[in-house]
Amino acid sequence: MANDKLVKASDNHYRDAEENGHGDPILMQEIIIQMLIEQGIPPVPAFFIATAQKYMPRAGLKEGEDWRKEIGKAINYLTRAVTGEWIEK
Repeated sequence: MANDKLVKASDNHYRDAEENGHGDPILMQEIIIQMLIEQGIPPVPAFFIATAQKYMPRAGLKEGEDWRKEIGKAINYLTRAVTGEWIEK
């Protein structure tokens, strides 16, 4: 990972996602935000869209947690990007 000092020991799902070929999720988030802004998407929705991508590769990687929870987080961020509202409050 690009900066292991910033990753807590409990964040194994990030390491697992990266080791499975998904790349550093934070770096990917930064790249996607920049790409979306360059395509004309405003910065705030771009942030929410890019944050959603961070959850998808780690679905099913958190021990004892149903994969649907991570996908639900991604859906929540995408909903916020489109509507300006959170599904869960």
